[in-house]
Amino acid sequence: MLNAELNLSMWFNVNKLSLNVAKTKCMIFGNKKYEHFNVSINNDRIEQVDSRKFLGVIIDSKFTWINHIQSVVTKVSKSIGILYRAKDVVNEKALHTLYCSLILPYINYACEIWGNTYMSRIDPIIKLQKRAIGIIGCLKYRDHTNELFCKLKCLKFCDLIKFKSLCIMYKAKNGSLPGKLQEHFTILNTKHVYMTRSIVKNNFYCQSIKTKLKSYCISVAGVKLWNNVDMNVKNSVTFQIFKKRLKQLYINSYTNVTNTIM
Repeated sequence: MLNAELNLSMWFNVNKLSLNVAKTKCMIFGNKKYEHFNVSINNDRIEQVDSRKFLGVIIDSKFTWINHIQSVVTKVSKSIGILYRAKDVVNEKALHTLYCSLILPYINYACEIWGNTYMSRIDPIIKLQKRAIGIIGCLKYRDHTNELFCKLKCLKFCDLIKFKSLCIMYKAKNGSLPGKLQEHFTILNTKHVYMTRSIVKNNFYCQSIKTKLKSYCISVAGVKLWNNVDMNVKNSVTFQIFKKRLKQLYINSYTNVTNTIM
């Protein structure tokens, strides 16, 4: 039935496309256990897998992101080794440049998707980032890094996830997301007009959820973040101003924590 519904070979032929069957995989998403499906194209069976890299992100069938996070941890660990060996040779500015070149791209890429998960899963990345920042500032193992994050104007990994999630929300508010993505977000004052007294301008309607996994989706986690963000940041005229204000908001929070510790 699955092969009849997909009818992939005919679709490719009609659209004058070719498919490398050897590189094609199929995956069943969900927590339920299913028997292996026999999906085929022109009688060539498609291998069924539990995880697969797609556009630079390793997606697994249960959306745990464990495989991708482990991949990021491995790559960042190697880069930290390079950073550590270079600390006695180059200055702080050069080390920061190395950090932005060798480490930041791995933890930054699509982190608003795979980073929205249990804290226990992303904790190794949080520790590795602090280790990298500590190397840049020549800090001891137990020294606080807040002051150095402020100085370098770097976002902590958890705040980087929130930052990128809120960037998506800003685009959703302005209706500049692709059509299918935009459908997941609804401005509160357009959906619930009768709630005139409790409406906050530019807030989004928050969906009801039944699972923990759903709570980590941008359509839920991003909406909650947006509805609680500073109004001055929300009302930014341009996207560049929004990003600048939002980043400064997080940097200022590190300064407050540092002053509290001192």
